[in-house]
Amino acid sequence: MEFPDAESYLLAVVQGRVVADPLRLQAAKAILPYQQKKQRSPLTAKSPQQQQAAAEKTASRDINEKFKNRLAEIKRINGGNDGD
Repeated sequence: MEFPDAESYLLAVVQGRVVADPLRLQAAKAILPYQQKKQRSPLTAKSPQQQQAAAEKTASRDINEKFKNRLAEIKRINGGNDGD
């Protein structure tokens, strides 16, 4: 029985469809890492430029929020009058 790759052979051995040949089994296990594409974890760290942009956006949002809070406080103190 022919198999297209080592993984198929090992799967057939595990499922009991083929009697394991020790030499072929060892060869399949040895070649397996080279046939499969490396799976890497996704990149979670941001680049320095992305980190700086996020920090600037957060700082800008904080300044706007402080301004709105201060404006609301001034309006509350003045009784809602705009000073007209």
